Amino acid sequence: MLHEVTETHEKTSTPPPGCFGIKEHTLLASSLKDSSAKFLVSYNDHELIRELYKDFNIKETKEIEYTLGKNAHGVAKKVREIYITNYELKENLFS
Repeated sequence: MLHEVTETHEKTSTPPPGCFGIKEHTLLASSLKDSSAKFLVSYNDHELIRELYKDFNIKETKEIEYTLGKNAHGVAKKVREIYITNYELKENLFS
């Protein structure tokens, strides 16, 4: 499970168990640079994630609504995801 990067976790080096922090994303990005296999990583759109994976193709989705991640008021969270790949994605995947 990947952990959403937030201001709180940007300031800490240890993410919750089973989650990705900055260290894990840095290691993943480095490993992916050496991979000859095609890959696609999906993650919440965040400037730190974009910076860590800047050497790859990054495409953003339209705004989506997380129905399982509702806040304390029962309101669904609206976010954008990004797809990170080492190959070109077709544009019509995002409309």
